[in-house]
Amino acid sequence: MKLTPARFLLLFWTALLSAATSTPGFVSSPEHGRPARLASDTELGLAADLAGVEPGQFKRVASTSRSIHLGQKGHPFFVCDALAQVGPDTSSYVVSTPYPLTQTFLLHSRPGAARVIYLDFKGRTVTGTSWNNATVGMSFVIPPYDVDGVPGTFSNAEKTNIQDIWRRVAEEYSPFDVDVTTEDPTVANICRTDGADTKWGIRCLIGGTCTTVLGVGSAAGGVAHIGSFSAYNVAGINDAPCFAFPAQLGAAGTAAQTFAIGECISHEVGHTVGLYHASVNPVPVGARDPSGEYYCGHGTGANSWAPIMGGSYWSTITQWSKGEYTGARHGAGTGAGGAFQDETAVIATYLPLIADDHGDTSAAASWFPNSPLSVNGANKVGGVIGTQADVDYFKFRAGPGTIMLQGIVSTASPDLKLSLSLYDSVGTLLQTNIGATTDMGAAITKAITASGFYYLKVEGVGMGLPTNSYNDYGSLGRYAVTGSWPTYVGAGAVPLWTNAAANINGVPFTATFDGTSSTSPGATITSYLWDFGDTKGLAVNNSSTLAQPAHTYYVPGDYLVSLKVSDSTGSTSVPSTVLVHVSGAIVPPRLKVNTMTATWQNVTNVENYATVAIRCVDLYGLPARYASVYINVTGTLNGKAAARSDINGMVYISMPKQRKTASLSYTFTVSNMTLTGFGYTGTDNDVNSVTITQNP
Repeated sequence: MKLTPARFLLLFWTALLSAATSTPGFVSSPEHGRPARLASDTELGLAADLAGVEPGQFKRVASTSRSIHLGQKGHPFFVCDALAQVGPDTSSYVVSTPYPLTQTFLLHSRPGAARVIYLDFKGRTVTGTSWNNATVGMSFVIPPYDVDGVPGTFSNAEKTNIQDIWRRVAEEYSPFDVDVTTEDPTVANICRTDGADTKWGIRCLIGGTCTTVLGVGSAAGGVAHIGSFSAYNVAGINDAPCFAFPAQLGAAGTAAQTFAIGECISHEVGHTVGLYHASVNPVPVGARDPSGEYYCGHGTGANSWAPIMGGSYWSTITQWSKGEYTGARHGAGTGAGGAFQDETAVIATYLPLIADDHGDTSAAASWFPNSPLSVNGANKVGGVIGTQADVDYFKFRAGPGTIMLQGIVSTASPDLKLSLSLYDSVGTLLQTNIGATTDMGAAITKAITASGFYYLKVEGVGMGLPTNSYNDYGSLGRYAVTGSWPTYVGAGAVPLWTNAAANINGVPFTATFDGTSSTSPGATITSYLWDFGDTKGLAVNNSSTLAQPAHTYYVPGDYLVSLKVSDSTGSTSVPSTVLVHVSGAIVPPRLKVNTMTATWQNVTNVENYATVAIRCVDLYGLPARYASVYINVTGTLNGKAAARSDINGMVYISMPKQRKTASLSYTFTVSNMTLTGFGYTGTDNDVNSVTITQNP
């Protein structure tokens, strides 16, 4: 059921109480309402309608959940127990800052995206929203994020924490076309005004305590309306944020608290895009949450796993889930609970998936830039594994030696467990690596003996079954590829002049060539491109694509013949050359008339006209292309004509039509020819004029 404006289900997430040693319950107060599991089917149906959620699933969850309550007017909301951390923080997380601290409030994960998740650490007065009421105030203040007791001024340590939190949230929403940012996008780009609006999002306020929003007796780590991300800005719903309360999420400024804040934000924003709690039934023995409302994961140390929408404070790997762990439910208790959501599919109804950034097959592979690749150097390669089915292919050329490639994932709470696979040009798998069990990255080191194309496949994988580890469903996120490989030894052209000994009689001389000695290690030569270097005189057909071509030279001199070859990998060689010397006497660059032919052309049975065809050449006999030719005409009619020769050196002059019964006579005489770089004297002509007569 699609959410309608101003209809939300209120959810509170649990607080991580770093100093607690037990699991206290939620303290009741009048505004907390009564348990939904005690309500009638009709009342639950009304509550689902008010929340704008699918009634069947809501009833199944509400009938077993001890956390869902109904308010005085029937609106449903979550009241969640506080969870306690047991033992020391064993997270392997290492804080690092990818940007200068001066840019802490200018961070964007996907600049320009139409959807935005604004991480607001600066504090805000909340007024005129669905959170405001007579109990907590029609206006209340969420203070800035503060770990050093100096609110409103951000120390370097606080900025480092903020960057770390931003990176965690950005990683978990990286498959979606949404900008996770610390820069205020303005209210206009957060509120959705109507169905025509194209930009909107959610503000998450990080600061203060839960009592500010929920009143006395509250112990929630975060609060959110379900489905509020795409709600319209109508009366009572004006930039209604979700909240993460650091005071309930661990000791101020510790790595444990920073980790928990990032998890809390992702969890609360998850509610705003339609997600319920990831619960469990039956509850495992020794579970951190005895109620089962929050599944707190399984595994230990670096391989511990938990769903983001469950209790993920104690696990190294936190991912989106579709309920493949044992006992997965939405809503705990003794009943069946609700069927588990396919979380990434639900999120995608609010936040579009990003477009695939690299091809899913070797045929559609993206080219690697030149070796070496580095994270901070000129040659960078990165991508996002956006869905369970997504794979990214890259291609590159390498020579004999060792290929070394490394896949790097986010250093802050990576969701993506990488697998790298190396293939040769025909698709043979050479090596696969998914890294050590404690490493989310992967690396390839492979010695090769043949030059050619190679392909790298990048994909997300799991570490086993989701019942005791995790599979590839939530193995999504950003990655980079670094590494190096040997320089490609590609195609080499070898042009041979095969009849040099025959060059003894001057011009014209037909030279023959052979390119079949060209080679390409590990590949085959597939094409040839010759350039005969013939720019002298008026030669044509100066190139060939044959393996063994021939070319006729009409002008003596030296010609630099070049050959480029391409191979089966797509590589094209640099040109290789051979010098061809054509013997013979050098003649002046002059034009002459080679032939003149006059004919009668019939128009009708009683009419015809005279035409003359003139062939113009240079002194080597090559066509004089595009020469200007001037002709005197005498006889029955007298006059002058001019025309330009065509590519074959031909000029055609036609006289007016006459009756066939008339006595006619025309003499055509070439008076001059001009062409840049050539002279004309007339003394070189093979013929100077031609006469044609008609005697009926």
